[in-house]
This record gives sequence, C-alpha cells and structure tokens, in this order.
Amino acid sequence: MDFLRADYLAIRAALERLGSEITVVSSRVGPVTSDAKQELNLVAQEVEATVAFGNIRPSDFDAIVFIPSSNSEFLYASNASPNAQQAAQQTTYRVLTELREANVCLAAIGNAVFVLARYRALDNHEASGAEWITARTELAAVKWDVSRRVVASGPDGQFVTAHSTQVAASFAEQVHASAQKRVPQR
Repeated sequence: MDFLRADYLAIRAALERLGSEITVVSSRVGPVTSDAKQELNLVAQEVEATVAFGNIRPSDFDAIVFIPSSNSEFLYASNASPNAQQAAQQTTYRVLTELREANVCLAAIGNAVFVLARYRALDNHEASGAEWITARTELAAVKWDVSRRVVASGPDGQFVTAHSTQVAASFAEQVHASAQKRVPQR
C-alpha cells in the first residue's frame, strides 16, 4: 500500500491527541512506504504494518480508518493479474462485511471514501465524498451529502466519511466519538 504522507500524519496526529491507539494495517505485514512522488519536496516515510488487511479480526478494532493513497491496493494493484485482482476484491468485500456486521466503525477520508462506497459498505447511508466519487452512477445507492464535509451515518454513526483531509481534525473527532459508541460484537 502506498499512502499520502501529509494526510496520514494529520489524521494519525489528530486521533492520537484524542487518545486513540493506532494499529497500521496494510495488504501485507511489514514496512509500508508513502508515495513521495505525489508529495512535493517530501521524502518518503515508512511505517510498519502489523496486521494484514485480509487477517483483520473485527473483535480487535473499534474503528478502521481508510486514508488517502494514490493507488489503493484495497481495490488491486494496477499491474495485478486478473486472478489477483479478483482475490483482492473478494478479500476486501469479505473483510468490510465482517467489520460492518460486527458493528466496527468504518471511516474514510478523501479518495479513500471510494473504497467503502465501491464495496457497498455505504449503501443506503449518508456520506460525504469528492465530486469524482459522488458523480459515479454505480455508487448511486449511497446517499451523498456534498453540503457537509464530515458525515456520520448508520447506527450510532458507524460510518464516518469526509470530503478531504482539509477537515482531518473534525474527521478524527467524529471517528473517535463514533468508535466510543461502538459496542463491537466480540
């Protein structure tokens, strides 16, 4: 997984200020590097993923936050074989379904909102997203609210979405509040 360094750091810092414990999850366990080519004058940053996305146990999390990246491996790598793409899609759908059914808070900000929308986690729920996401006809089951920059919807705010990382602090506050309301089915 690649990630956008400034976005990751802003969201992580805001969540940590609120007392959240952060576990980095990626498509694989090990080092994950930011996409420096997307960020002017910044050196790539490396973080350590301790859990592989396909191995998430819902009972271990109150919230899962999807952050922006330039090429989301939750969809599939652009050069992946058709079989690898299908496997990644099936894993993503399975994990998101398990998390949703276990009442874990699912949150996404910026272009990461597409992951939750594409895998039907936001169907019939209000959400905020960038125009390129909200305009997609295959995502019409989502109740897009472009007038709000941060939207919490579903039971007790189970789904939290934000238009862009410009609202990272208020997004983090909503994720933290929603996660505290969760009574995960362990």
